[in-house]
Amino acid sequence: MTTWHTEQILILTASSGLGTFAPALRLRAYLRAQGAKTHLYCVEQLFDEAALDKHHATRARCRADFRTALLLQKVVEQGGANINQVIDPDKLATMMHLWQQTQFTRCIVFSGFWLSVLALMQPEYVPVRSVDAIHMDTVSSSSWLHAQGVMHQLDIAVQDIYLFKANRSTVYHLYPVDKPLEWEARAARVLCHGGGWQMGNLAAVSESLKRKAIHSDIIVSADAALSSSINQRVFKTDPNYQPWNSMDALPALTLCAESNQAESHNQIEFDSLTASAAAIITKPGGASLLDSLNFATPLILLPAFGEYEMHNARTWLSLGFAVTFEQWQANDCSFELLRTLHNNLLSQSSVPAIFGVFNETRN
Repeated sequence: MTTWHTEQILILTASSGLGTFAPALRLRAYLRAQGAKTHLYCVEQLFDEAALDKHHATRARCRADFRTALLLQKVVEQGGANINQVIDPDKLATMMHLWQQTQFTRCIVFSGFWLSVLALMQPEYVPVRSVDAIHMDTVSSSSWLHAQGVMHQLDIAVQDIYLFKANRSTVYHLYPVDKPLEWEARAARVLCHGGGWQMGNLAAVSESLKRKAIHSDIIVSADAALSSSINQRVFKTDPNYQPWNSMDALPALTLCAESNQAESHNQIEFDSLTASAAAIITKPGGASLLDSLNFATPLILLPAFGEYEMHNARTWLSLGFAVTFEQWQANDCSFELLRTLHNNLLSQSSVPAIFGVFNETRN
């Protein structure tokens, strides 16, 4: 077993919804702390200006209409989106030049879209001979389904690594984590969000929680028409945040003042809300599963975004780590039920990490 000190690690991710960006960012922080030299890239850094404009428009459409988001997802999964057509050749050439200055010892890929980029580079340059393909969902998600069309073109071995997998009882941490907060140390509050793009009818969830006087924190987009109230704190994301321009941080969360109160500038980190919450009300995205496992914070599930999130939901429910929002309501929004789910997750706090203290990758 050897340590990470001699490693030059290329980490490739994407920013769509933050579901692969946030885990990649946190893994980089861990590996750096272990002494590795890391090189993190987001596929959107290669997009031309027209593609970036379309990306912004797509995010707005998906946030406004869940059905539109599902239709666009199907287009990607069925190969209808050609990633090579949105890449700026000058940006690609610049990136290749930078990469050629480093002898990478490992490549960790969080988004299948990067396999199309590696295939495009291949005639001139192959940065590595194998990649660790990190699947954040329990089955192949959209980008990995899209990647199946270029697998046969690659001169690179792809090792699929699932942190959680459908019909598998074993789960893995991505990296070692601190011991989660015990139930008694947590706030009697639930956290609610709609993923990185804040999709779903969060306003309806907010009203439901307020009617029952449940203490809650809710994260919404900057343009959402919500404000804090007696039992509910509302946090808004930075409207100018773009992951590919902010490769060192997740979006800041600013506390909104109550109606008719002076504007607040208080900010808080997402992890501190997640770690201390009794549960997270959200859709079953892969990054939310990882947050749930890392902090032993159960999920209260909102409708899934597509087939792979449906599999995520079934897996978390079957393991006793989650309950649907409807089931929680039917149990009179019981915090004792959430405590049971927390204890189930707490029993998994010592499970191994894919990337541990030594540079051996678990599969």
